Amino acid sequence: AAIKRQVARGHISPADAARYRSAVNRAALLARELPRARSAPLESQLAQAAAIAPKLTAPRALAVFTQLEINDNWFARHSAPPPQTDVTDADGVVYRYFAGKGFEFHPLASFGALNAVVASKNAAATARLANALLERGVPEPGGVGWEYYFDFGGGKAPWLSGFAQAVAAQAFARAAALDTADTAKLTSAARAAFRIIPGRLDQQTRFGPWIKLYSFNHAVVLNAQLQSEISLASYAKSTSDSQAAALAASMKQAAARALPSFHTPYWSYYQLPSEPSPQSYQAYVVQLLQSLSPSDPRFAAAATEFGGFETQPPQFKLADSPSGAVHFWVSKPSTVRIAALGGDRRLSVSGGWHTVSWKLPARAGIFPVTIHATDWAGNAASAQALPIVRVVKPPKTTKRHVLRETAGAAAALSLPALSVGAGLGQPEQASLAAQQGLGSVLMTLIWPAGASAPDPNAIAALNRLPQGTSLVLDLYAEPLPSDDPGRAALASYAAAVAQQVPALHDLVLEPSPAAVGTSAYEAALGAIYDAVKPVAPAVRVDGALDGSQAPAATLAALAAAYRTSSRTFPLMDGLVFTPAPAAGKNLWALGDVSKLTAALNSRFSGTAQPGASLPLIIAGVAADSEIPAAELALYESPIVGTTGVDEPSQAAAYVAALKAVACKPTVVGLLFDRLIDGTEPGEQSGLFYPDETPKTSLQAVAQAIATAESATRGCGVTTPPATAPGSTTTTTTPAQPPAPGSTNVAALDELSFPTRIEASSAPNVQVGCTSACLYLVTMQRAGDAVPVLARRGAIARAGAKTVTLPDAPFPAGDYRFSVWIVAQSNPGTVAVERSQVVTAT
Repeated sequence: AAIKRQVARGHISPADAARYRSAVNRAALLARELPRARSAPLESQLAQAAAIAPKLTAPRALAVFTQLEINDNWFARHSAPPPQTDVTDADGVVYRYFAGKGFEFHPLASFGALNAVVASKNAAATARLANALLERGVPEPGGVGWEYYFDFGGGKAPWLSGFAQAVAAQAFARAAALDTADTAKLTSAARAAFRIIPGRLDQQTRFGPWIKLYSFNHAVVLNAQLQSEISLASYAKSTSDSQAAALAASMKQAAARALPSFHTPYWSYYQLPSEPSPQSYQAYVVQLLQSLSPSDPRFAAAATEFGGFETQPPQFKLADSPSGAVHFWVSKPSTVRIAALGGDRRLSVSGGWHTVSWKLPARAGIFPVTIHATDWAGNAASAQALPIVRVVKPPKTTKRHVLRETAGAAAALSLPALSVGAGLGQPEQASLAAQQGLGSVLMTLIWPAGASAPDPNAIAALNRLPQGTSLVLDLYAEPLPSDDPGRAALASYAAAVAQQVPALHDLVLEPSPAAVGTSAYEAALGAIYDAVKPVAPAVRVDGALDGSQAPAATLAALAAAYRTSSRTFPLMDGLVFTPAPAAGKNLWALGDVSKLTAALNSRFSGTAQPGASLPLIIAGVAADSEIPAAELALYESPIVGTTGVDEPSQAAAYVAALKAVACKPTVVGLLFDRLIDGTEPGEQSGLFYPDETPKTSLQAVAQAIATAESATRGCGVTTPPATAPGSTTTTTTPAQPPAPGSTNVAALDELSFPTRIEASSAPNVQVGCTSACLYLVTMQRAGDAVPVLARRGAIARAGAKTVTLPDAPFPAGDYRFSVWIVAQSNPGTVAVERSQVVTAT
């Protein structure tokens, strides 16, 4: 019907109409007769033609129905080819195969082909292909566009590509220089291709103007920007188009500014914020960077760095994990194989942290774990993780073991290294946080009163956080539910969030309670804890305490409410403490963390709720900076230029906060109030201006973050205590730091085994490492080496600790202790030291 209408209007000739109908009828016939694998693409092609029919014009008809002919001819004889297979028609127009869709007219590839035939100086082929593409150009406001006719990546056909238009302008301009008979026509086509880019197919980013790869979204893609800049500069030079020259120069500067955002030290990103490049695109980017290198040393340096990713093997990190699991980080996109318990687990990952777990075997034993990774370029690496241990079932006993916590117990805990983070306004800002070494991010989710399930759009927004992000999420519930149905709804809501957001690490019930409202807060927090832990045991459920709201009285009231509730389970896994800006009566500031720890110990002593050992996150750390005049236009009010401290003072305040918490053994995190300034007054505590340009305070704070995150917990005691009576000591030579790209074999710094043990008490072993390490301590029967007791953990930095094995019963007899250690960064082989035989009486 659409073909008939276009004929009636004189837009399509009768001869072309007959050709197009023949293509449609043949596709319909083949779709009925061919096997499903070959008929499905033809059905897709017919559907595309039907979708474009209401908008049919002569150029669109030529493009869509010649595309249909290509598909008819292919699938009448062949099955589906591999994706990205290209074929050309008699004129040289390129059609690319997309799985499930068929061969599609591909403007970018077609104009690339036109550039190639121009370079070959084949005037006849140039004229033929250029004219074929001219006939497919669709008039657009101000110029001509070459459209794509299939739905893709959320965009509905027909759509345009700024990248394709830039290459079209270059190709037509170059063809005009070769085809002197059609110079004017081809030059006009080049100008028409360029004219629809400015303001429509480019976009403003924090780096500067950026080409739109797809007209329907704002993807920031590096190869599209680099090639478009090269193409537009070429077109501008050929046609003396000053507007195009200016745009190309601005795009080049934007690309140079963006280069640091497009790579990790191990692999490049295809698209921001963190989509890894397929290997072919990474190689393409290296070629483009090399082309731009003579004009700017930043491109030369990036070409060398990006090229180096092709030969660099993957690197690993390890973190503490429960028995039966391995928690590892891999540096770059890889296929990972984990060998354990006689089998392999395989993962395809883009990098980052991952956890693999196994069901413990029925038989007791010690089972090695090896991780192998092969990156997309074929580079391979391996590392050993701590073994999986299944201890022998303890003998039946009536003995009961009661663990009592003391104020000094926190110093012996195996706590994770300090994680520093900041509040974000949008999930997309997480990649900027990661670039500054921030290990976590803070966001807020408001609970709609009475809701038992989160809005899918809210979950989708949180799941835009890049892979590997550690999310601290404030669940803001105000007012708190006051009855059981309301608390059940809130708990159900929280559990659904914990299940649906993989990045979630800490779920915090906000706002912080006041002393008079702790009963309702305790009941709500307990309901959330009980709902979340069964479905997401790895998510920490945290309470909140405001140091500006009578914190001592509030904590006392919260503990009293907990005791009254008669709970036999903890109320929270951690506490998020927002210190008062300054010390004062009935206030706790940052310097009062020790008071908080002591109060936790005394208030929760003798209950199931940890007190002195409770992990603490320090939140709301903020120092507003005075905004320089040059940046005032980014803000809503000029008052921000006269309030706050200067940027060096802001840096000093944040560095002091980091130093203050790095020595606190139970402080596991510090959260700056915000990463990026808001535009309203009072929102200037970020390290970046609203346009994501860094403040001068950033560099000092980033260095302090790196120092704090690597600091030994508990003030960095690196020498072990004196050898306990009844122990033997082994001292080893400290290992040298590994060379870049090499593996790091952690060495035992000082090791003390007990020489006598009693079956009625838990044995201790002293373990020290020369660098951050994971340890496994086992006690095995001397006769058959079957493990009886085991404990694993982490030492965050070079130093030592006393490891107490589980307080479980074991019979008298002969035993041997073993200590297994492996480096946390660039791990190599697992080191093992074993004791002499020790008799338990």
